[in-house]
Amino acid sequence: MKIWIKTFARFREVFGDRFTVEVPLDATVLQVAKTVECMHDGGRGMLMESDHTIRRSVILLRNGRRIPGEGREQVRLSEGDELTIYPPVAGG
Repeated sequence: MKIWIKTFARFREVFGDRFTVEVPLDATVLQVAKTVECMHDGGRGMLMESDHTIRRSVILLRNGRRIPGEGREQVRLSEGDELTIYPPVAGG
């Protein structure tokens, strides 16, 4: 199935602005994040921790709605969903 990916800030510079990835039916957010990171050599380690979990500082939205931290990696995506990936945000 196809999932739309949208990125911002430094992630946009490495991964691109908006693109699709092909993943198995009922793929999880974790599977999609791994797919995105593996597509770009320069992106290795930007989304994933060494234990193959998504970095806690990465902000994820599914179809414009934030995916909360607890259990977010196991959220299943559907054909045509958009996963937005933001780098950590700081400032004030």
